[in-house]
Amino acid sequence: MGSGMVALLLEKGHEVVAYDVNAEAVARAAQAGAEGAENIADLVRRLSAPRLVFIMVQRRHVEGVVQELFPLLESGDTVVDGGNTFFEETRARAERARALGLHFIDVGVSGGTVRARTGATLMVGGPREAVARVEQVFRDLAQEGGYGYVGESGAGHFVKMVHNGIEYGMMQALGEGVGALEKARGLFGTDIGTVLSVYNHGSIIEGALTRWAQKAWEEDPGLKKIAGTVPRGDTEEEMEELARLAHMPALETALRERKASRTTPSFAMKMVAALRAQFGSHPTVAAADTAPRAAQDGHHA
Repeated sequence: MGSGMVALLLEKGHEVVAYDVNAEAVARAAQAGAEGAENIADLVRRLSAPRLVFIMVQRRHVEGVVQELFPLLESGDTVVDGGNTFFEETRARAERARALGLHFIDVGVSGGTVRARTGATLMVGGPREAVARVEQVFRDLAQEGGYGYVGESGAGHFVKMVHNGIEYGMMQALGEGVGALEKARGLFGTDIGTVLSVYNHGSIIEGALTRWAQKAWEEDPGLKKIAGTVPRGDTEEEMEELARLAHMPALETALRERKASRTTPSFAMKMVAALRAQFGSHPTVAAADTAPRAAQDGHHA
């Protein structure tokens, strides 16, 4: 997602310095017009104060980046975490940043790899004055109407966590529905691709997920190329924490079914896995295989 966001910011006239542990990603960013950095220290040197550093990595890598980054920054600099970080971890990092004279902003980003490039949905939390100073960056990364300031430190990641919980439940329902259609196909001779197309033209469940479901079916009719297994994702631990925090039986069911699919694959989980690959380039398990493989467009950090 980060590479798409870099390209979008460049198009909107921003100057961008890009760093990634993958040198090829840095080269692509430089080719798009960004200034490439060799490491985090080099990135900080290339940015003019007051700096804005946008971190876009998986939750497990955020702390390592922050530990390296914070000592290199100066009072008044701003750090943004755009990943799926647990909100309590974010609140603690915001306190550490404040003690150093830094601003820490948390941003929940939704829309997948495609919309990261064309305009995503951004849920922003942090000190209101700090957010206001760099708000144009968030507006330029979002589609029209897709940016919102949602509260103090941790609020952006909390709102995104709830969004992910809703998403889990919606994908589970869609997977179950397509599984039911598959089970009854011999009885009625129903073409599932036709059903998904009809669902996507004015029905109550029409939306992004059903469109991705239709696209996945068109690319792989019957979903024969992937197993009915959903690999553990970056947000699963966060969803377990959310299920303990609030009464969310739909989320609990989705989590239980995902975990069960790793020992007992199902057709419903084929659709869930296909959806994750469509919107987020998450890895899938090939049919008759046991190891996750990257989705066609590559797994994003």
